[in-house]
Amino acid sequence: MGDKAVFHIFVKDDAKARKILSVNGYTVLSPEHLVLRLEHKPGEWAKAAALLKKEGIGIKNVQLITKGKAHHLYSLITDKNKKAEKVLAEYLWFEDAV
Repeated sequence: MGDKAVFHIFVKDDAKARKILSVNGYTVLSPEHLVLRLEHKPGEWAKAAALLKKEGIGIKNVQLITKGKAHHLYSLITDKNKKAEKVLAEYLWFEDAV
C-alpha cells in the first residue's frame, strides 16, 4: 500500500474509537461487517455461502481476520447484511462467545 498502512480493529465503543483515531490524523472507514466463526474443516465456507445464495444474498467482501486451530474468524460484508445476520446466526461471532 505504498507509504500507507491499512488495518482493521474491532472495538466496543465505535463512536469513541472513531473520534480518537480521527483526532490523531487517521482516516476511518467503517463498513458494515459481520464477523463469522467457522470451523477449520473443508466445506464450512461452502455451507455458509449456500445459505446466503438460497436467500438471494450476495457477498460484497470477505476477509480472513485470524486463524485458530479449530476455528477461523472472517469479516463479511453482503448486499443485505440484516438478512445475512439472521441467515448466518449460527456462525456469528460475538465477544462473549469466546
